Amino acid sequence: MTALYIIAAVAALLCVILFARIKLIFELDGDMSLRVSYLFLNIRLVPSPTGKIKLGDYTYEKTHKKKKSKKSANKTSKKSGTAKKSKTKEEQQTETSSGGVVKLLYELRDVIISTVKRVPGKLRLNIYRLYIDVGGSDAAVTAVTYGVVVQAVGAVLALSESYADVRVAKNAVMILPNYISGKLAASVKVKLSVRVASVLGLGLRFIFGFIKVKMSQADTQ
Repeated sequence: MTALYIIAAVAALLCVILFARIKLIFELDGDMSLRVSYLFLNIRLVPSPTGKIKLGDYTYEKTHKKKKSKKSANKTSKKSGTAKKSKTKEEQQTETSSGGVVKLLYELRDVIISTVKRVPGKLRLNIYRLYIDVGGSDAAVTAVTYGVVVQAVGAVLALSESYADVRVAKNAVMILPNYISGKLAASVKVKLSVRVASVLGLGLRFIFGFIKVKMSQADTQ
């Protein structure tokens, strides 16, 4: 009976891990913020977290390493002439490697296309807040800019619906002309998410397609 409880607990844990969503959260309200969230993990990408000041970084040995590095830089500048010849060989190698990457992508074009076609059903886009105040130098400019912004937002939302499951909160989208401030201001909060199982499924599909292409090439040779 204890073994069944352990198996059930492991299965439940795997279900939680696989069906939990990786979330990319973007916010703009004066300052821009971009975060990645998964279960209890929350990583801030923009703005990057500032490093803490540590007294251990200001010891005698560490501060004098900078002076030694300047001296070594002067020595390496003398050897730059010989290094240029070796760079030409490295550039030739990078050109051949880049050509191989392009050839590989061309061979895998069918696998990439079939994998990308399955992406739209896996993504979810939640729009919690999309407030835009449109202003201009005068009333005419404000009216024209307002029309352009409305059409652009509508086109972006329509395009997003073809690639993701778009869910818009109530009264989340609001675009208003502002004839007083004369400035363009926005307050945005959106979340793009995908399940871990979906990412693994797409990855396995691509890997199996890659193996199939390589096996077919080996048979032809």
